[in-house]
Amino acid sequence: MNLIYRARQIWVEQGPVGLWFRSLEKIGYRRVQLWRLDLTTLSVTFRVVRLPAEVDTAWLTANDHDAFLRWRTDVHPEDFQERLALGDRCWLAKQQQQPIACAWVSTRQARYLCDRFPLAPKEAYLYDMFVAPAWRGRGLARALLVPIAIVLAAEGYRWLTLAIYPENKPARRAYQKAGFQPVALCVRLRVGRWQRDWRFHYRSATNAPTTRRATS
Repeated sequence: MNLIYRARQIWVEQGPVGLWFRSLEKIGYRRVQLWRLDLTTLSVTFRVVRLPAEVDTAWLTANDHDAFLRWRTDVHPEDFQERLALGDRCWLAKQQQQPIACAWVSTRQARYLCDRFPLAPKEAYLYDMFVAPAWRGRGLARALLVPIAIVLAAEGYRWLTLAIYPENKPARRAYQKAGFQPVALCVRLRVGRWQRDWRFHYRSATNAPTTRRATS
């Protein structure tokens, strides 16, 4: 039943093309787009989004750990602890002290194609952005993104990078509206122990940050 629900969700969000490529992942073919935001030229319109009075946003603290794991049961406790040990931070939105949305940021490594890649100097990576279904479409994703970008810019980071499926048109539109631009298409083909990666940079992505190519 979970597989049927997930397939239906992908069909609704990404269409038949998205479902086709998610199916190909079962045989070792994966691809994602890397998008980036130039933190040195944040637009004056890049301002904090107004939220309902009962919603608070802030970095996750030790007091939030148990509530976060009860909420995000898909995040394994060991993975959660590893994120914290690596210095990753989570910007959290809460209603009455209960998490309703989150976004993680790493300044050491990027996570995509079921692998991890070191980040370039002054580059940060946004991942695992999640909004509870009941709160989607109400500006929470942007409410998480804006303060993260402002804080990272103040800390001296130049780029904020993320990975999304090319077929995820709603996400692409949202990130483009926020000022992100596509940097590259990353493809991985893996059969047994054999593996090969490709990276295709877009012409518009001049001076884009790069990550080290994974070994075949």
